[in-house]
Amino acid sequence: MATTPSDCITERHLTLFGTIVRWFAQYEVLIQQVIATVIGSHLADVMLLTKTLTTGEKAHCVAWPAAPPENTPSIDLMPVNKHPESF
Repeated sequence: MATTPSDCITERHLTLFGTIVRWFAQYEVLIQQVIATVIGSHLADVMLLTKTLTTGEKAHCVAWPAAPPENTPSIDLMPVNKHPESF
């Protein structure tokens, strides 16, 4: 007897998938909130400013001290070559 995709996917699968999507969305908003706090702006302004960036590019905006990949659009907020004396 052949199984169809609907036979293999349970409600538990859908719940877990939805949870992953929600966590991902929360992570993206957290990155935007950090950017807004660092630059002293409103979250809505940062959401509009970073609308065209991927999640990785948004994360790069607040990454320390990673240098951006070539030809990557970003709004670097942290100095790339300066490291704090101590953590």
